Amino acid sequence: MMNESNAGDGDTVLIADIGGTNCRFELWKIDMSGGRAHQELYHQIFPCKDFPTFPEALAEVARQEVFQANLPKAAAFACAGPVANNKCEMTNLSWVIDGDYLSEAHGIRVAVLNDFEANGYGVTALQPDHLVCLNEVPEVEKVRAPQEMLVKSSGRQTLHIPSVQEKLSIHCMPVQQGPKAVLGPGTGLGEAQLFWDEVQGGYKVWPSEGSHAIFAPRGWKQRALQVFVEKELGACEVEHVACGSGLERIYRFLQSDESCNRPHLGMDKCKARNEPHDAPAITKAALEGSDDLAVEAVDMFLAIIGAEAGYMGLRALATGGVYICGGITHKLIEKIRDRRCLVDSFLHQESRFHKLLRTFPLYAVVYERTGLLGTREYAIRLMGQPSPVAKAAALSAAA
Repeated sequence: MMNESNAGDGDTVLIADIGGTNCRFELWKIDMSGGRAHQELYHQIFPCKDFPTFPEALAEVARQEVFQANLPKAAAFACAGPVANNKCEMTNLSWVIDGDYLSEAHGIRVAVLNDFEANGYGVTALQPDHLVCLNEVPEVEKVRAPQEMLVKSSGRQTLHIPSVQEKLSIHCMPVQQGPKAVLGPGTGLGEAQLFWDEVQGGYKVWPSEGSHAIFAPRGWKQRALQVFVEKELGACEVEHVACGSGLERIYRFLQSDESCNRPHLGMDKCKARNEPHDAPAITKAALEGSDDLAVEAVDMFLAIIGAEAGYMGLRALATGGVYICGGITHKLIEKIRDRRCLVDSFLHQESRFHKLLRTFPLYAVVYERTGLLGTREYAIRLMGQPSPVAKAAALSAAA
């Protein structure tokens, strides 16, 4: 791609979103004035099967004329698989993406991110029209910080340290630089928390495997669903009922469970016609209102997503907001807004922390390229860090 003598020293970054089927590359010219007028110079989608290894796919990009004229200063690659030590062994592909190896080989900073970690960084760069606010956060004229306060007692001042509940009750507005929580139902359920990093002057994303925690049902019907899933899978994790296959599982449960007292409706007709009995078909039927059971399944699915969003908000104390992203969210946004099942489940009126939950802004992300946006944001951060070439030169000079 490049070497120590021609490594990019300009203002371009290379990013990629690497899935099990396709990889999408983009080359961006970055607005270094502090504005957001970044310019896309190149984009291309390649089938992963066309290249035995990732470096070979990268070499194909590097042969493009626009690439040769705009050598990148940094690169970031989001991968559908676990990342450790800047390296990803793809889950559904025989590729290994090693950021440190690529960095040393080409003389630029290279970062490898988990695909949902990239979504987390993408949330930090979303524009207002990328978001739909789902709840109303109480506003106050002045918000006190939860700090130690002096109070008068028996004619003298004493130090009063607020209790946890007092600390929570005095936060009534979204907090700038406050913690954020992100979840994304799709093929699985991705989760991450974001905390402000004073040193870097931006958010740090901490990916989570919280979706593999045991599902906490609410009400008799969700408890029956849990038993249904346990019989099928041995355990019922949150992800088992809060992703695409989870929606299908909920539908099958409603069909089969006699306690739900529901007849076998519309989707059976689809089966008779050999149509796919999957999450897209259930979603379509629910949106059209053509299948009462599909409507009920989607409502139950959204209630589970809302509950998990609330739990994530509590874990992170997400005064900076809770964000629900992913393709399923985008498809169901009208239903999310029109029916209160997700928001009501998020607010959880029965919880003693209901007032705290009301202070967390809840957003549906309706921008479909949040992951690529986050990958670009991370690459921009890398531009400000010394490349391996610069580091080597500095060490040589010091010696």
